[in-house]
Amino acid sequence: MYFWSVEKLKRSLSKNPLSQKDTFKYLLYFFFFWAIELVLRSPGGEYFPSTFPLFFHKSIYIVTFLVEILMSYKINGGKNGNDFLARYCSIKLLTTIRMFIFSALVFLPLYGYFGWDNLGAEDLTKSIMQEHPNFEKYSVFASVIFFKIFQPLRIILNIRDIKRIEDNHVKE
Repeated sequence: MYFWSVEKLKRSLSKNPLSQKDTFKYLLYFFFFWAIELVLRSPGGEYFPSTFPLFFHKSIYIVTFLVEILMSYKINGGKNGNDFLARYCSIKLLTTIRMFIFSALVFLPLYGYFGWDNLGAEDLTKSIMQEHPNFEKYSVFASVIFFKIFQPLRIILNIRDIKRIEDNHVKE
């Protein structure tokens, strides 16, 4: 199993399908990280209170998720593709882990910078948003770009790479 090296996973998936045991593990770990993400979200559905309509967030999430799945399925070969579910779940897991790490490297220093004066506050995020009203807008914009555009695009491109590698093996 791979947890970071997408390139090794793509080569492996292009040569052989995952075993049922490995497919199960990737699916299990994916849902584990998804559960962690749900716990981190506020009751309104986002990581921080938002002045943006909840419908806006949910609509973007649904549309990008559907496009991600449909495009990945099509690029994998559609009904004639190989092992779509195992490929999709494993690529989704690794991409999600990587995006989480990269976003933490981007967002945590920003929260630290803007929240340094409010460390004693009961709700740090709320106090940052009150003192820096544009911070919320930038955060929402960055999270939409990062998680709802860039991450699905990376998943689609990784599935495309697997298909290309697989097609090259067939030609050889």
